[in-house]
Amino acid sequence: MIDLSFLRHSSRWIQRGYLLTDLNSKTKHISIMKWIFFLFFIYGIVEKSQATEYKLFGSAHQFSFMSITGGKIILKKYSGKVILITNTASLCGYTRQYSALQKLWETYKDKGLQVIAVPSNDFGNQEPGTKKEIKQFCELNYGINFPIMDKVNITRSPQHPFYRWVFLQKNKYSFPKWNFHKYLIDGDGKLVAAFSSNVSPLSKKLIAKVETLLSIHQP
Repeated sequence: MIDLSFLRHSSRWIQRGYLLTDLNSKTKHISIMKWIFFLFFIYGIVEKSQATEYKLFGSAHQFSFMSITGGKIILKKYSGKVILITNTASLCGYTRQYSALQKLWETYKDKGLQVIAVPSNDFGNQEPGTKKEIKQFCELNYGINFPIMDKVNITRSPQHPFYRWVFLQKNKYSFPKWNFHKYLIDGDGKLVAAFSSNVSPLSKKLIAKVETLLSIHQP
């Protein structure tokens, strides 16, 4: 953390005349006010920067998505549960993984797993549809009943805060290179695993990780 005490006390130094001893009283008063506004401006920037830094490296539970059906979904809602978040697309070669995601959800939802789909058009422009079209596609073709979010930007600007958080951590869990990149978040909101697009939601290694996390975070 940056020591900001000097900013908090600078206005006192100015008022005592340490910085403006050669100015007449009127000019001195104006200069004092300018210094005070400047110092508070700098103080606000630094404080905001520190808050942003905490946000970037805090829990995933601080983030939210807009549901495809309307309303905000805050990940803190799923505190204590294991969350699988995957970016999805309707026209991708991996789109069939929706079936595996639904099966995984049906198998483990009562044990504390929450599956969340986050559509994005960033990879190959393979999710061009509207909210209504995406929802109908998922329900009619794959019987999806786990939460689907509204489309977000992952690589494009403005980048969704969750994916910005993942990107800035720059850890071994990597950043999505294509659709259906999967993240596992534990009950405390910590990012603990990632699986690339070619890893099925029903693969042995993904299921093993889910079961391990569920054994730790009982609903």
